[in-house]
Amino acid sequence: MISATDKILADIVIDLNAEVAQLGDEFDYRGKLRDEVWVKELVHKIVAEHAKLVARNRINSFGQDFKEAVTAERTRRRVTSASPKR
Repeated sequence: MISATDKILADIVIDLNAEVAQLGDEFDYRGKLRDEVWVKELVHKIVAEHAKLVARNRINSFGQDFKEAVTAERTRRRVTSASPKR
């Protein structure tokens, strides 16, 4: 579960950094991050880009990553509980 969350958060940070990098050195972080309209537009842009990558099968959806993380955790628990205790 944490790995799925970590993965999507890492993707969001990369996308956000790429968007902000295009704005140049004079970008007003404080002002823009308080601008509700600008933030919502940026969120929609990042979400749309993520959805396009999922639709093109270039990346897994959060749901797919979450299922894989749950399966891996269940397998790890079974292996751990099945191993002999010393």
